[in-house]
Amino acid sequence: MHLLVAVVFLGALEDDQDGARLFAWIRSGGNGTGFIDERLQLRRREGERIRGIFAKEAMPKDTMFAWVPGDRMLEAAKGDGDALCLLIDRLHHDIELGSQSPLAPYMAIMEAHDTSSLADMWLARVRELLARIPPYDFGRHLMWWLGTCADQQADQQVDQRRARAALLAVARAVSITAEHRSLVPLYDMLNHRNWPWYNTRWDYNESGMKMFLTRAVEKGEELYNSYGRYDEDARGSPEIFRDYSFVEQYPSEWWFYDAACAAATPTPQLSEATCLKHHFTLVDGSSGAQWPIAVVNGRHASSPTSSSIKSLWFLVPPGVIGGEEVTAEGPTGSAVVTLPEGKVGGDKYEILFVDSAEDLRQSRALGAQALVKELESAMARVIEMRDGEGHAGTSDAERQQLDLLLHFCGAYRDALHVALRSLEAPSEGFGGARTHDEL
Repeated sequence: MHLLVAVVFLGALEDDQDGARLFAWIRSGGNGTGFIDERLQLRRREGERIRGIFAKEAMPKDTMFAWVPGDRMLEAAKGDGDALCLLIDRLHHDIELGSQSPLAPYMAIMEAHDTSSLADMWLARVRELLARIPPYDFGRHLMWWLGTCADQQADQQVDQRRARAALLAVARAVSITAEHRSLVPLYDMLNHRNWPWYNTRWDYNESGMKMFLTRAVEKGEELYNSYGRYDEDARGSPEIFRDYSFVEQYPSEWWFYDAACAAATPTPQLSEATCLKHHFTLVDGSSGAQWPIAVVNGRHASSPTSSSIKSLWFLVPPGVIGGEEVTAEGPTGSAVVTLPEGKVGGDKYEILFVDSAEDLRQSRALGAQALVKELESAMARVIEMRDGEGHAGTSDAERQQLDLLLHFCGAYRDALHVALRSLEAPSEGFGGARTHDEL
């Protein structure tokens, strides 16, 4: 399985002394009320170039490990325009101020961060290779910025410095509310990983942001944020790669469209109103694919179409833990399902209501097979562009982009192969379903 991390935000920091200076600057904020727990340190992972924030000592659950005062944050609330557009403008302004910015230590890190590996910055001919690969919208962020914030005319040259600020803000900003975006030093330096490694949360008020541990951490353990936290609106592995240009570590979330859309639609711009997404999780490299819970209502459809499979996302009440039963209201009535181990209340989870187990298995298998073909076709084109005749003229930047693309497509294909193997035994690939009669 291809699971290397290709890009990390903390790469801008040259050494641990830079991290110490940043910590000191945050602590000096708010008239000296800024706080970062002395038990934390910024350092490289063992044997890797990647930097992270680590616990030097064991720390208990609910520890407040940081308080970043408002004067150490860059914020924008909706006024005359889009809050994120305003935040981008402010970020660009402060980066250009350099050492004169009141946020100079933070802006120095922003200035040093390399955005060249992000998909939005790829050459168009490289990005086009992903046109039929989920999430089907590589390059969306600069297109959004140009159309929403920049008032850019088609024949005008793009301001590369402003475009770079846009990508930094999109990738690193915290959504306090739909109309309030913030850039928060330290918080945006937490690396990404999903449960059970994900171990932090934040609490914001007008004076700043507090950060807490959601569980106890051991000495030497890294603190993580999650850039995805998968529900129907959030990001899985394809979206993580689109936005950050790395393939996430285990556990990783993947998806593909159902068989009807994969077989009948010749274009990648599919309608999610009529196309069902199949999601699955790879917990590690050996446990196979985990599918959403499914409930069979006993009726049988003549063909595996979207109409025979209904997806419902439901909010599990806080306090429920993995292994406990929870009731979800679906199109065939209420269903009592067991929350999978490792899941917790307070988040949304998916349940499928299906006409038959075989319909669901076929829809998943045919959809996954269709996407495997698209991925292998893209990989063949990448290899031809990189290594075929005429490749000697390929620039170092283009070669790096092609290598990242090949890495992502290989990881996606391997994940789908795991999913397909789990579907060979329906009981393994059905998410631990019950029939309607059992409910």
